[in-house]
Amino acid sequence: MGLPDVSINILNGQLGRTESTADDVAGLIMTGPAPASLTNDTPTQIFSLADAEALGITSAYDSDDRKVHRQIADFYEMAGDGAELWISIVPDTVTMAQICTVGNATNSAKKLLEAANGAIRLLAVARTPDGVVTASDGFDQDVAAAVTAAQALAEAYATDHKPLRVILEGRDYQGTVSAVKDYTNGSDNRVAIVAMGFEPYGATPTASKAAAVGRALGAAAAQPVQRKISRVKNGDLGLTQAFLSDGTSLADIQEADLSALHDKGIIVPRTFTGINGFFFSSDRTATGESDDFSSLARGRVIDKAQSIAYQVLSREIEDDITLNAQGQLPLVVMKSYKANVETAFNAQMVSQGEASSAELILDANQDILANDGIQATISIIPVGYSSNIQVDLKFDNPTA
Repeated sequence: MGLPDVSINILNGQLGRTESTADDVAGLIMTGPAPASLTNDTPTQIFSLADAEALGITSAYDSDDRKVHRQIADFYEMAGDGAELWISIVPDTVTMAQICTVGNATNSAKKLLEAANGAIRLLAVARTPDGVVTASDGFDQDVAAAVTAAQALAEAYATDHKPLRVILEGRDYQGTVSAVKDYTNGSDNRVAIVAMGFEPYGATPTASKAAAVGRALGAAAAQPVQRKISRVKNGDLGLTQAFLSDGTSLADIQEADLSALHDKGIIVPRTFTGINGFFFSSDRTATGESDDFSSLARGRVIDKAQSIAYQVLSREIEDDITLNAQGQLPLVVMKSYKANVETAFNAQMVSQGEASSAELILDANQDILANDGIQATISIIPVGYSSNIQVDLKFDNPTA
């Protein structure tokens, strides 16, 4: 038997801890010729601009209005070295709409997303056209088609428990606000369009038609899920000049035109009187303001919530449940579910300031035997935003 002693077993898994979700993993798919050390349509994981340059994506790669190196540089300027970025370069002949089409297995976002094993939560898409651009709805006609395709792609991945938000290049703005499609009349709430442009290029300055999706992607990846890329306290965008994607400097654009583009669901650059620097106008998605997910931030919050809920509750699949005499969930089982879910949400979101509260609601009277399943509701109160501040400013006479 051995000497009498005290035996202590150290138990694991008692703290209700859960694996954290990766909310800032980003993907960037662009078009161009194959770089020196990377073949076209090859998803590749990088963690710095130097990693991209080692593949042959140097500043010299960006001829004329090509912005592959620049988009990656912009991403890391905002997100910082060490940020996880999955990149893929496909031929110029492939449109953004084709890249985003769910059924396309090559030269596609799908190939990039699958290579990352569903880890990508933020995807940006940009293209250098291989010929003359046909305009429609105020931009390159590829933009409107890509919005529809990107929404379908993101919805498909969300259904597969791999939630995704897509940032599209609002390329080649035609300079006429009235011609721009009003995306707030749609319901593509997983897609955002960025029309912030670049400075002129070439020895004889030529207006750039590209849009800075890399900077928007990096700005999003650098922030917690609830935080808007347009938050002024994030800091300015680090630019000395800002443009739209028709090459027009912000200094030459009427504020009313910027406001009208914003009202149509387009993300543009903006300034604030008395504050140095340039900022994003919003984090709007291509849907109406009444949509719960009319901002990237609100969408990212619900995406993280979906990932946490799936992570916690999938462990309960096919478990046996001893019911009470009425055939209902016993109180102890309900408390267990509630504790597991709310502990995970409180640890990963509420305590991080990403949500105000989270609660699991279970109906004790549901018929488990008939349905072979449990119906539950997770109610999340998100954080609020000071998007508009109204102040009454007046003189006061204390002796009056």
